[in-house]
Amino acid sequence: MHALLSVLSLINISIVEGQIIKGFYNSVYKLILIIINENRWIIYYCEWLFNLLQLIGYQIDYKKYLESKYYDLVNQNFLYEPNANTIEFPHNLFNNRKKISYKNLNAFFTIFENIFTKNHLDNMNYRMPIY
Repeated sequence: MHALLSVLSLINISIVEGQIIKGFYNSVYKLILIIINENRWIIYYCEWLFNLLQLIGYQIDYKKYLESKYYDLVNQNFLYEPNANTIEFPHNLFNNRKKISYKNLNAFFTIFENIFTKNHLDNMNYRMPIY
């Protein structure tokens, strides 16, 4: 239920009134079916969140940077070596669908929130929805 509420909240703050985003509602429909039918829906939900970023113009091409272990939250790019602004990117969350860890989910949501807030919400003077 919380996943569906978060999807609705993100839809509400992602689309400017009257804006048309091709493929958006189809992606939401597919995600809802997955949430209903899959045991490990959280991985698909994470992938959908990255797809949402792409649909609204802020793509993070994590599949292209599988060799880069770190993501810089300030510069929003992948790095091979850590620095004060990096977080370990949770590639294992997407590569190993059998094992879901709190560490990977926490890193994922930290990265998503950073990108979504910095690039989208700040531009519109919005805040991330909190439950």
